[in-house]
Amino acid sequence: MVCRVITLYLARGRDNVRVMKEAVACGDHAAAGRAAHTLVSSSGMVGAMTLSALCAEMENRCRSSAGEDVRDLCSRILEEHGAVTEALVAELGRLSSKETFF
Repeated sequence: MVCRVITLYLARGRDNVRVMKEAVACGDHAAAGRAAHTLVSSSGMVGAMTLSALCAEMENRCRSSAGEDVRDLCSRILEEHGAVTEALVAELGRLSSKETFF
């Protein structure tokens, strides 16, 4: 079950981060905010609390001021997402290599 959650998070998280990055580049704050909103809860569910907090900040900034520059925050999210992905891939490998006997 844990492996499935991690696998789904990795796939969907990658897609949401890509959408957010593209939306920020195009100045589409509404789309960036929606992608960030999705990442807030999903990141929290896998224990990525720093990423979740950054995404919550992105969501709030996109909602509060459509003209606010969020590129720096997006860069921080991309960096943190990379670190989270690396950690989860390692954990997935560790879990997959364990044999469980009942």
